[in-house]
Order: sequence, then structure tokens, then C-alpha cells
Amino acid sequence: MKTIRLQFNERTITVGDNLTFTPGRSHVLSGHIEPAPGIADNYTVTLKKTLPEDAVAKLRARGPAGQPFAFDLGPLTAPPRFVFEAGALFRVGYQVEMTVIETVTRETVFHATWCQGLSPNPPVDRRTGDAVAAGEEQLIAGSYRRVPYNPKFGVESALDLRLDESVLLDPDDVSVRYRLNHGAAVESLTCRLAASDPAGAVFYERTVTAVREGDGMAQPIFVRNWPAGDYRFTLHPEVEGRVWREGPAFIYRRRERPRDAVLLSPLAPWTLTRDPTREPC
Repeated sequence: MKTIRLQFNERTITVGDNLTFTPGRSHVLSGHIEPAPGIADNYTVTLKKTLPEDAVAKLRARGPAGQPFAFDLGPLTAPPRFVFEAGALFRVGYQVEMTVIETVTRETVFHATWCQGLSPNPPVDRRTGDAVAAGEEQLIAGSYRRVPYNPKFGVESALDLRLDESVLLDPDDVSVRYRLNHGAAVESLTCRLAASDPAGAVFYERTVTAVREGDGMAQPIFVRNWPAGDYRFTLHPEVEGRVWREGPAFIYRRRERPRDAVLLSPLAPWTLTRDPTREPC
């Protein structure tokens, strides 16, 4: 096996080291292959980043031994995915996989995997039922993507995106709330708030700043003229001038309601039919 010198955010690491990262900041995995005396080998270094929702990004670097390579992993802010299976709850996060192949022989000379895990140092005073805070996370060397979830060791995602509760009373009163969750290691984060129509086309986009502040900032959205359908809202961080499609999202399901329908409750789908022959009291 070839000797690989690696750095994570300019800190020297070994293959078995876990990688501590701060969601919302830039992260770079770099290094070089130690050249052998008198041998001019060329290598292909491939980095495969798998997001919690299974989207995959591949980066490659080619060159001779000794030539440095660097891969920008981005802010790593995609929220984890939870899977319930056979009575157990699993947390699925990021996976980073690096492979080095000798260009001519196609021989794999190096392979390493890191997967997002749970917090190794939970608050000593955390009790069952306490809110889980955001914070630093870890990519665990040689682990699995699916981790049995234990809320005591849980870490909340850095970004939060949701509909304001006002839409329950009036389907045309739509505001989107966004914020950095309590405990996030960054104080503010520039993001791109966007909405796509039922066909997937982005028709609304706005640059916003997420901060750690109470219930979050509210962005009113004028939806009165929107036709019925499923609309997807996303919040993607912008780090060092690049927008990373790694953030929270939700589906706003807009339904057509008959003009003569009387809503019984904002929390229930049932309606009464208004009698057009009767005058209002």
C-alpha cells in the first residue's frame, strides 16, 4: 500500500482518525501520495460524498505521486435522514469515501471511508425528553451510514426551515420561517431560500441570512394566486460565494377548496357546505 498524507481543514490526520466538522463552515480534505524513489507513478484520487438523502457527488484529481490534491466538502449542512425498521430507529447522515487508483495498472492502492455519527460527548445534564441542540459533528472512520439513534447522543441539524402556523388558520397566509438551531457553531449563515412548482421549476428565490434568534425569521410568501399542487421550499447555504444544495426542505401542499366550503377546524380536513339560499346572520 502507498503512503498517503492527509489533512482535514489543514490539520494532519491518519486513516483511522475521526473528522470533527462544523456545519455551516467550509471543509477541505487534502493531501498527497508519497513518491517512491526512482518511480514515476500517476494516480487518480476519487472522493465520493453521499448525502443523507442518497444524492452523490464525485470529485477527482489526477497526477503524479507527490502532487497535492484538495477536495472541498462544503458546509455539510444537509439534515440527517431517519429510518424506522424492525422496531429500531436509525440516523442516516453523510458518507465520505476516498479511493486512490494507480492510473496504468488500475490497482487500488488506498481506500478509506468516514460516516457521520452521533456525538461522542453529550451534555452530562441531558435527560430524556430534553431538546437536542445543534453543534459540532463527526465523520467516524470506517463506520456505517446507518447508526442506531440514541437521543442522548443526538445532534440537531444546523439549519431549520418550516411553515409558520398561521397557514393553519388561513391557507393564503403563508410565511416561511428559517433560522440556525440552538447550539449551532456558526452565528449567522447566508442562504438561498427557494420555491419550486409542482413540475420542479424554481420560480421563487431570495437571499436571506439565518441567525440563532428565537423562533427564526419569517418571510411572507404571496400564494393567493398559486394553483393547487405540491410546492417544494428549500434553504441552501452560500459559503465563499458558492450555493450548496445541502439544506432543509419541506413540501407545501396547496389544495383547492370549493367557494361554498366552511372549514370546521384548521387541524382537520372536514368541511361543511354553505347553503347559498340562506342569508348570513
